[in-house]
Amino acid sequence: LFGLGMGFDLGKENEFYANLSQGYRPKAYDDLANPTSNAQRAPKDFEESRTWNYEAGFRGQPAPWFLYDTSVFFTDYDNYAENLSLGGGNFERSNSGRALFGGWEAMAEVDTIGFWDKLKGTGLGEKIGSLGPYGNIQLLDAKFVNGANKGKVPAYAPEYVVKWGLAYHLRKIFHASLSSVFVADHYWQDSN
Repeated sequence: LFGLGMGFDLGKENEFYANLSQGYRPKAYDDLANPTSNAQRAPKDFEESRTWNYEAGFRGQPAPWFLYDTSVFFTDYDNYAENLSLGGGNFERSNSGRALFGGWEAMAEVDTIGFWDKLKGTGLGEKIGSLGPYGNIQLLDAKFVNGANKGKVPAYAPEYVVKWGLAYHLRKIFHASLSSVFVADHYWQDSN
């Protein structure tokens, strides 16, 4: 499989990065025979899946108390796999077609104790650790461009996922966080 990645140091702990890589998903045992279902049939012409993944973004820690990462991504997924309903409770593992996934993802984390230390010239972070908010957002656009589900949205491809919370770190001894995740409605089957 082909893969190529690069990074460019922008200075002050900031970096531009980009990568291009191939992916491969071989046929798995449960694609050919589902041991938990007497109704799922063996597929007639199930093919392995292949992907091309592209990503470019910026990441860094311009201050000891602030960390960020943001990128755009694109995935070309050929022979996407799904369970195809044959009616009467019978299913078959099938290739849904070619799907394209594209979007943007960003994250940031702030250490409020580290920010206080920088602002006031104190050393609380060394004594009590770091505490601060963090967040992550992903926006996704996904669609089948050919195959049995052309024009439909692939399963488990929500338009957005938002995660945010509060994290506490005491050196490498203890880590704890409280988080919330919000996910847009999405389909559980490629046929929508």
